[in-house]
Amino acid sequence: MAYFAELDSTSRVLRVVAVPDDQEHRGEAFLRDDLGLVGTWVQTSYNASIRGKFAGIGDLYDPDLDVFAPPKPGPGWTLEASGTWSPPPQPAGTGWTLPEGAIAWNLDVNAADETALDELEGIGPTLAAAIVSERTAGGPFADLADLAARVDGISSDTTETWPAFAG
Repeated sequence: MAYFAELDSTSRVLRVVAVPDDQEHRGEAFLRDDLGLVGTWVQTSYNASIRGKFAGIGDLYDPDLDVFAPPKPGPGWTLEASGTWSPPPQPAGTGWTLPEGAIAWNLDVNAADETALDELEGIGPTLAAAIVSERTAGGPFADLADLAARVDGISSDTTETWPAFAG
């Protein structure tokens, strides 16, 4: 059997249909003319010999790279020629992690330097320095609520917009 993925107008896979081996050479025509299935069809394969991976419902087809890929994990991710996604570049400074399965960088405020802290919404160089100073003097923060309580100028409203706290 040969397999063809139907794509919507955004190149998302809607379904995958099997075509008999003796019709593979005319796959799209077979689907359209013999089965009456209109739409955009692209061949896929179980052994990934065509277009990187077997197309699954909800996958994306990139015509420029000619690959099927899972949905984009998050903002800033880049689709590689292999059909895998690369995360956005690590923000400046130290203390950033990208946990397995995460879609965005997390910042451990107990390991972050002033440069990394300055990347957080609502924090400038002065508050970044105050966070590092308080952490040095008073020890690690238990959580973001502890940080907001110990550092003047930071409230829980400020910390709500930050990446996940890694502790």
